[in-house]
Amino acid sequence: YVQMYMLCNIKYFLRWGNFMIHYFNSIYIDHTIYSIDMVRLRLDFSSTERITNFGNFLSGINLLYVEQYPQSFKAFSYRNLFKITCANNCSFVIGLSFNGSESSSRCIGFMEFNPNKVADQEEFKEVFAHLRMDCFTAEIVRWDLAVDVPLSRDLCILTKDKRKYTLVKNSESDKTEYLGCHNKAGFVKLYNKTIESELDYDCTRLEITVAWDMTYKEFLEIAPTVDVRGDQQMLNPYNDLPDTDIVLYELLLKCDIAERQSYFNRLGRRKRELLRKYVFSSTYDSDKFIVPRSVYAQLKRQLREYSIGVDFSILDSIDG
Repeated sequence: YVQMYMLCNIKYFLRWGNFMIHYFNSIYIDHTIYSIDMVRLRLDFSSTERITNFGNFLSGINLLYVEQYPQSFKAFSYRNLFKITCANNCSFVIGLSFNGSESSSRCIGFMEFNPNKVADQEEFKEVFAHLRMDCFTAEIVRWDLAVDVPLSRDLCILTKDKRKYTLVKNSESDKTEYLGCHNKAGFVKLYNKTIESELDYDCTRLEITVAWDMTYKEFLEIAPTVDVRGDQQMLNPYNDLPDTDIVLYELLLKCDIAERQSYFNRLGRRKRELLRKYVFSSTYDSDKFIVPRSVYAQLKRQLREYSIGVDFSILDSIDG
């Protein structure tokens, strides 16, 4: 039985060590934190009058936190782009008037923001309140589900699958692994949150980009497997193995489980007996990175707050 707490207070700081992380409506289960880390909206104002009113509002705010970029007339870009910076120095972006092939595209825009950073900021609330008045529909295009686990990054290995795999590595602890294509549903990122946010405790973050109408079954199909090195901490191959076998050990450990087994089977019997306890007892599939069905459902319900004029029964659906 896992006890779960839905954090109902809007502003929430989780203390680990001497630093605090800011979350917005996060969910906490056994030291794992789940949250919505990015939302992309498609805005349809339905008329030039509506989109002009909202654009005039953004252009006319007599505050320093709105930055308007020069107009763009490039095909398939947004004519007007605004960056709104909040008091906490975090920002969100709004684009208006899509330069598409149809005249109706002039009434289309987008909004992209990170709820963890801006959803409780007064600047965001003010802009979104005006958006509700002028926008006909605001639909979720995609969103990022973030999973924060208090583990050192060097202990976590992203399992490869059919998606494009990319590794950016400075060291065992300072590395980022990717699956899939950026800004597409199914994109996965596993990285060291400790380094990125300058924390004083271990934290590895998994981010998964999710389509707005994705059911839980469909989500499980794109959710990756993260292997966590565990009971091998009692073993020290660098003290126990000769240099040539350490090279084999390190190469095998860089592979995901399927590749590791394939290469391992090609070794001689004595070599397999020598290395087995180091390369296989050293990892396990961690349930710490698994997103439970109840968590997925709660996060999808939170997306209601950012939707305008949409059918919530479709948005809330996790069964299809």
